[in-house]
Parts: sequence; structure tokens; C-alpha cells
Amino acid sequence: MVWLSEKWAEVDKLNDTITQYAREYLTMNEKEARKLQVIRGRENWYETVDNEGVKILMNLDDATCDCGMWQMNGLPCTHAIAVFIMYNKEFPHNHVHWFYSKQAWQLTYEGVINPILDESRWEKVKVPHQQRKRLIKCPMHQLVQPKGLNLMNAVQAILQQHIWAMFAPK
Repeated sequence: MVWLSEKWAEVDKLNDTITQYAREYLTMNEKEARKLQVIRGRENWYETVDNEGVKILMNLDDATCDCGMWQMNGLPCTHAIAVFIMYNKEFPHNHVHWFYSKQAWQLTYEGVINPILDESRWEKVKVPHQQRKRLIKCPMHQLVQPKGLNLMNAVQAILQQHIWAMFAPK
């Protein structure tokens, strides 16, 4: 509970539109971006070239870059930042994915978790024997990974079997 309160206070004090992590990421990459040469293509296609001659293509309309970092983490990569600085005269923070915004951060900690009593003060509850039988338990031996399935698919298949067993017509 204290941790959530501290996080909420931290979010409330933020005087920026994006998170501190996103701001630091952009600042760090901006230094590297200034070392790149940018060549404008047609429409919103650009090519960046580094000191070693490595060429990377990017498209501002699709927010895509050949390096894949922009698509993967939602923050403009070094190549995109270079284009924003040299051609578009835009701020890279305007192209950060919404989940790095202050609003998204606030929504993360918006919920309230009320404190609960210590476990020693919980009311003792007895579950009737008839209700215990209705509790569904997944046998651990079924979690062995079947051949040809990854673990997530195996767990999903087992859960589907149990759900089908619960709701199947009798």
C-alpha cells in the first residue's frame, strides 16, 4: 500500500508529458543520432548512414525502422531521432507510444488497494464437504509439456480441457 502511494506521488510530481524513462532514453539516443548522416527519400522515407557506412531505412508514416527498435519498444530509435532533428524539426517525444505518457502512468497506479487485517485476525470459515468437491484442481502431472507444443500452448490446451469438462453438456 505504501509503495502504491509513493508511486502515485511520483507520478503526480512529474512535470513532463512522458515518463522519466522515456525522456532519458530519448536524450541518450539523441547524442548518438547527431552522429548519423540522414538522406531524404521520396515521401516519408529516409535513410540513415553511420560512420561505418551501415544504411538503415525508416518510414515516418508507418513509424517503422529497419533496426526494429521503434516498433519493438514504442520509443523512436536513434535513426528516427536523427530524422526528426535534421529534417522534420520535430520533437522525438511527440512520437513516443502512449504507454510512456504521464496519463498511462497515472492510470497504472489509479486503482485503490485497501489495507486488510493481519492473517491472524481473519475470520475462520468452514467450507462444507459438498462445496469442496466442486473446486477444480489441475493435476500437476498434466503440466508436462506434450511433444510439439511450447509450454504456453500446453498450459492453454490443458485449461481448455478443464473448461470444456466443466461446461460440456452431460
